[in-house]
Amino acid sequence: MVSRPIAPVLGPLPIEMLTPQDLQLLEDFLARRNQLANQDVLGQRILHKMFERMNLPAKDYDHWETDRLLNAILRASKGQMRDDQPQDGLPMVE
Repeated sequence: MVSRPIAPVLGPLPIEMLTPQDLQLLEDFLARRNQLANQDVLGQRILHKMFERMNLPAKDYDHWETDRLLNAILRASKGQMRDDQPQDGLPMVE
């Protein structure tokens, strides 16, 4: 698997560094997040773990940014991101 860009401001993410278990956890979380009382905390933890595995600096994002990044990681892992796709205002990783 190759790195896929999730947004021009973020550049390519090393999605290949994530395990199938990481991606399954992410997919399960995104499918069930609205049923979870602590979805913001769990979303942050999952995002931080994903960034850690990809050797990217993690910071605390608000609820909406976290959600957009998690969805973008999942889409990138499935090869669904395209250059002409709206980028949803994804924040820049510093």
